[in-house]
Amino acid sequence: MAAARDYDTDPGGPIESPYTPGVVAVFTPGRERQLARMERALVRVAGQGRFEGRIHVVQGARGVGKTSLLRVIERKANALGITSVFVTAGTGSVLAALATELQERVRATAPESLAARVRAAVSALTVELGGVGVGVSLRDRPVHAMTGTSPDAVSASAAVPGLKRLIELVARSGENASRGLLLLVDEVQDMPSAEIRVLATAWQELQSEVAAPGAARLPAAVFAAGLGDVHDAITRGASFGERFHFETLRNLSDEAAVQAVIEPASAAGVSWSFDALESMLALSGGYPYFVQLYADEAWHARARYAGDVLTPDDVAAGCEMADDQVRAFYRGRWLRATEAERRVLIALARTGGDEATRSQIAEAMGVKSNDISMARASLVAKGLLVVARRGVLAFAAPGFGRYIVEEHLA
Repeated sequence: MAAARDYDTDPGGPIESPYTPGVVAVFTPGRERQLARMERALVRVAGQGRFEGRIHVVQGARGVGKTSLLRVIERKANALGITSVFVTAGTGSVLAALATELQERVRATAPESLAARVRAAVSALTVELGGVGVGVSLRDRPVHAMTGTSPDAVSASAAVPGLKRLIELVARSGENASRGLLLLVDEVQDMPSAEIRVLATAWQELQSEVAAPGAARLPAAVFAAGLGDVHDAITRGASFGERFHFETLRNLSDEAAVQAVIEPASAAGVSWSFDALESMLALSGGYPYFVQLYADEAWHARARYAGDVLTPDDVAAGCEMADDQVRAFYRGRWLRATEAERRVLIALARTGGDEATRSQIAEAMGVKSNDISMARASLVAKGLLVVARRGVLAFAAPGFGRYIVEEHLA
C-alpha cells in the first residue's frame, strides 16, 4: 500500500514519489476493521489495565500488508503510553529476542530497582532457554549466538515461569510510567514450535491467574502476524492454539486500492484522473505490493509538480518498467517451488483463473484430491498459494497463473 508522508520541499521543484514498493507502509487503507479490533484491545490495556487473554494473529500472503499493520499498531500503542517490543521470527530464539528488547526498554527508562529485577528475570529465562543456544549478556546489549542446538530442546515447563515473571514485571511497572505491555511477533510461522508452546502456555496461565478473585491487574497483549499456514504452525506448537484470534488479510478492494493511491498523492498536491485509476486497478489486481509498484512507476513517468494530474498515458509509460519487475517477482516465486509443487501451480494455471477448487486442480493433474495435500501445504507455507475459502486455492499474487501459462506452457 502507498506510504503517506509529509512534504516539505521547494513548491516549485519536482516532487518525489509518495509510493514505496516493498517498504513497510505507514498508511493502511482497507484494514480498518482489523485496526479497530486491535485499537480496542490497546485501549482496554492502557485505559482499564486489562489483560488480553486471546493472542491476536493476522495471517495472509506476502505483500498484503501484515508487517505494516503491526507497525501501525506499535505506533498507536506507544502513543497510548504502552511499552512495546517488536521481534521477527526466523533468526534464532524469539523468546530470547523478546527478553533482550524488554531489558533494553526498561534499562533506558526505569529506575534501577526495576531494571535490576528485570535483569534477574532475563537471566533466569536465559538459563531456561539454554536449549536453543542463545547467549544473553546482562551488562551490555545482549548478543544472540546460535549454537545449532535444536529449538525443540526448549522445555516448556522450565521456561514458562521465567517468561511469566518477565511479562508481569514489565506490564506492571507503574513506576516506569508505562501503561502496559504489547508484544509483537512477525513471521510467527517461523517461530520454533517449542517456543510457541512456551508463549501460549505462559499466556494461558496468566489469563487464569488474573481472572482469580483479588488478582492484581496485568495490562498486556500479544499481536502476531504470519503466512497463510500460521494457524497450523501455532497449533503444532500448542494444541490449544485454536483459542487464538485469527484474522486473514486479503487483497484490497477497489475502493481501498484507490484510497491507497490518491491520498498520498493528494498530500503532495498531485491528483489522478479517473481513467488512470481504472488502468492502475486493472494492472494491480488489488495486490498491495502491485498497487504501490504501478503507482510508483506511473509517478516516475515524468517529473511531478504540485497541481499535476496523472493520466492513463502516465500509467502506460510506467507499465513497461513495472511489468519487468512483476515478471521478476513471478520468476522468483516459480524458482522457489519444487517440481511437485510446480505441477500443482501448472494445474491451477490451466484452469484459466487465479483460483480453483482442490478437486479441479487434482482432476487437471489426473490424481486424487488427497494426492496434492503435501504440495498444497508447502505452497501455502511458502506464500505462493492461499486458501481463498474452504476447498478453494488461489495464487497469492494475481496474474501468476497467466505468467505460468505464458512462460512455462507456451
